[in-house]
Amino acid sequence: MAADTSVLSGLEPRSFWEHFEALTKIARPSRHEEPVIEHVRAWADQHGFELQQDAGRNLVIRVPATPGREGAPMVTLQGHLDMVCERVLSRETQGSRLADKQMVQDTLAESWMELEQFRLFVLRTAWKIDRLNDYKAVREDIAAAKVLASRVLMGISTRAMHLHGSLGISNEMPFGDMLLRGFVMGIADGPDEVHKVTIARQMLRRHRAAPGVFPSMHVPAATAAATRKYADALSLPGDRSPWIDYVRGLPAEALDDA
Repeated sequence: MAADTSVLSGLEPRSFWEHFEALTKIARPSRHEEPVIEHVRAWADQHGFELQQDAGRNLVIRVPATPGREGAPMVTLQGHLDMVCERVLSRETQGSRLADKQMVQDTLAESWMELEQFRLFVLRTAWKIDRLNDYKAVREDIAAAKVLASRVLMGISTRAMHLHGSLGISNEMPFGDMLLRGFVMGIADGPDEVHKVTIARQMLRRHRAAPGVFPSMHVPAATAAATRKYADALSLPGDRSPWIDYVRGLPAEALDDA
């Protein structure tokens, strides 16, 4: 068997990066996306997943839910961003498009960053579950994903509603319903406050109290320790941090509790 010379070899989760590498090998310039669309369509057919394609040739693959979560509502956050982009490109005020306003661009960027961070976090959490095969070891991540799901949905829905103006708050657009779903998600699978307590407790288990009065990263104490450790090197000619001279001038008892 030929040796694996891929630059992605060794990355985990392996199956994810195999799909990623396969996609990177398919040329897909703007308005010529047919090859990659067919690749994704073939993958969905191979696994028996339902696939839908809209007029803009966007693909949606419906993957079966995790056992026990079959009845959970489905949320498509990307749709919010698509609707917002369409809206701000279509509306004008004070002589220019909404899309040209910097505050609108800031809003779009915030929503995109939140969504991408959340997507990657969920993928990482799923990878850890598969790799560790121990839900207790991933309690912190699972709790965070539940909190973020509600937070990201409400944040993006609120911004989308705002940018659509009076139309956005009417029942002719889905943002009100999606905002309400965000609140529901914050309590349906346990209140967010409980999940955040879980996160904090898991974090605190990995730490311990400082041994003295000052924190372990107290700059004078850390500088004194570094000065003792690298005394030989510091004796050589050359520039050094002013903290070194400051600490050297302190009385020894000033650092006893550090």
